[in-house]
Amino acid sequence: MAKRREIVATEENMGEMLKSGFLKITTPEDTTEAKVLHFRNMGYNNNQIAALLNIQKSIVDGIE
Repeated sequence: MAKRREIVATEENMGEMLKSGFLKITTPEDTTEAKVLHFRNMGYNNNQIAALLNIQKSIVDGIE
């Protein structure tokens, strides 16, 4: 049975690991719903949010 080799990402080897595809960094996509809720928390109304996000107001109205 083969031994598992432990590899530690450091500042020195991080760039090489990213280039080789060994290390992949993913970030969650920012959804429309999250953006709408963020703007609501900032005090914007649904008309303003729809204009800011360039989407229909009915979409914003449907998000709670």
